[in-house]
Amino acid sequence: MGIYLISVGAQEWFDTGEDGWGDVSGALAGELQRRGLPPFAAVPEEPEFAPGSGQAFEEKLTGSMDGFLDLCDAHLSREETEILHGWSVLVPFSLEEEIWLPVPAPYSDETLVVGAPQALRLAERLAQAIGLPEETPATHDSLELTGWFREEGAEARTAVRPGPWSEDLDTAFYVALYLRAAPARDTSRLPHRPHLTVGGATDAGDPQTRPSRARRPTMGTWDTGPFDNDTAADFAEVLDDSTPEAREALIRAVLVRTIDATGWLSEAEEAVAAAALIAAQCPGGEPVGTPYGPGTPMPEFPYELRALADQAVARVATDEDGPSQDWTGQKAWERWQATLARLRAVLAPPPPTIALFDVEP
Repeated sequence: MGIYLISVGAQEWFDTGEDGWGDVSGALAGELQRRGLPPFAAVPEEPEFAPGSGQAFEEKLTGSMDGFLDLCDAHLSREETEILHGWSVLVPFSLEEEIWLPVPAPYSDETLVVGAPQALRLAERLAQAIGLPEETPATHDSLELTGWFREEGAEARTAVRPGPWSEDLDTAFYVALYLRAAPARDTSRLPHRPHLTVGGATDAGDPQTRPSRARRPTMGTWDTGPFDNDTAADFAEVLDDSTPEAREALIRAVLVRTIDATGWLSEAEEAVAAAALIAAQCPGGEPVGTPYGPGTPMPEFPYELRALADQAVARVATDEDGPSQDWTGQKAWERWQATLARLRAVLAPPPPTIALFDVEP
């Protein structure tokens, strides 16, 4: 349940390695030639991320897609829904007919390639249907849409700008996502270059009645926060899907298993994420504001969970074969260790010092 889309540059697009899209780009080149269409070779390199530039596109959300798919059913044909929602690759040029390639995409046996102008027209129809507000972020910086629809101020905006879009923020997010993923047909009007966008949606709806679609590719680890990895983000989704009572039980269980584990800590990422949720309720703790964390409020955790969380984080911090191995650079490893140290400082703060006064005999 959810989606992950990201723009890619030339290096990743033509890379034939495990993490590249070289097999897809090669198959697409052959199919374009067969159809007598110009080759797609002028793929720019992915630039360094600069906030506000609109030069990068990355969005992920694990909210329900049911409302979005119902909206598609109401305003688009089945074939149009496939074009808008089913693609694995969105190319920044017109394709009057979508292209199916017999090349596996992440979690899919085939790759559907769609032209951005065709997808854009469909997304614009949905945006008009729900009255998507003009202030929806237009530069599509990394995770900007995810933050805009999931941050604390999102609910307040619905009161200021009521309308169909405000009745289901998950649906509005997915409409905005596909609207921003499709580069504009007249790129001279926009401050960014057209994107080559790849990715897809996880399963949503009844597979017998919904069009087939690609699933979200594995992301791995992208930063050093407690929820900045796929495993922790999936754990957050499990918590969102559970009752408040079950959330506490799940968090307690993963902490205990991590403390009692021998050898490799198979749930280290989940334990750190659980500890972060507990630390958020401690004095001096930081709220979990990342869009990768749980979207539902956590119950008030009992005091004794703080000690369990501290012990679990201590185990992770000293595990030489655990998440620390995800960091290929010394600075990244140090930031990860600093994240763990901050959690421990909140979960089990040192006792206050008491000044001792000299007593005159």
